[in-house]
Amino acid sequence: MRALDASGRVFSLLTSWIRWTRVLTAQAFKRACSCFGLGRYLYRFGETRVPLNSLGELVAIPTLPEWALPPGMTMAQANGLAGDTRGPVDQRLTAEIEGFRGTLGKPIYAEILRRAGHSADARDDSERQKQKQTVEWMQAATRGFERLRQLAELAGDAQFIALTERFKIASVTELPSLAALKQLVEDLESLANQQVA
Repeated sequence: MRALDASGRVFSLLTSWIRWTRVLTAQAFKRACSCFGLGRYLYRFGETRVPLNSLGELVAIPTLPEWALPPGMTMAQANGLAGDTRGPVDQRLTAEIEGFRGTLGKPIYAEILRRAGHSADARDDSERQKQKQTVEWMQAATRGFERLRQLAELAGDAQFIALTERFKIASVTELPSLAALKQLVEDLESLANQQVA
């Protein structure tokens, strides 16, 4: 019985070793090809989303830059499929959008993605124009939060806490919406105007 148990472990180790050998061989081959220039251009591609149908087949081929196409070939000609003309995801804009998550809080961050970017995830928004619009909205919301902080300092802790209790939040990053942010800023501005008068 012990011999069977031991042979099972040996078989498991052997299959694991074979699997890793295949992976490492494939990686070494790709690196060697890259040294000779074969496939080196693949490292210059950014992240690209490829639409698939329910069977896992391409719906439209991804957009390739002009330099990656054969001479005389256009995206419309490639494989007879209509190309996605929106362009690849701009990684810098995606990173900038994702950087606002902590500043704005999850509810407002998600609202802006949904309203300006028409998506639930910054990486799903592949149109640069929508990404730029999303960044502009998030920058405006950030300015709203900066204004909120300035007004909160003027109002004092007691009055600020009294106003935030209406929204049932522990932190301003938990504000449920842009409308709530706007309302809180307006309330603090009217309070600041009353204190000046």
